[in-house]
Amino acid sequence: MGLESLDPMQNPLLGTTLHGFRHGSVTLRLWQAKAGAPSDSQTGGMQYIVWNVSGVNDVAVARSASIDRPLSAPGHMRTVWLFDPDKISNYFAQYGGNDNSPPRGR
Repeated sequence: MGLESLDPMQNPLLGTTLHGFRHGSVTLRLWQAKAGAPSDSQTGGMQYIVWNVSGVNDVAVARSASIDRPLSAPGHMRTVWLFDPDKISNYFAQYGGNDNSPPRGR
């Protein structure tokens, strides 16, 4: 999805390898659950609050991402739900009143 892949790093506290990905100034570190951990593809996903959910949807469609639930109609909260490679659903939400741009300093 356009993220820069970083070198894996060991995390002794978790006892696993962290896999890093970067987009601009945001870095995500992911790790695999231990063998035998229960699978939860519906509630184990991530939830993101975004300024422009329509823009997230446009990128997902352009890059052929697997969509769980399509972009909802405008309203108090607008969402799009995407599957990650393990088929875990992640949703992106924009709350009403957002003008599709981040807040500016005063």
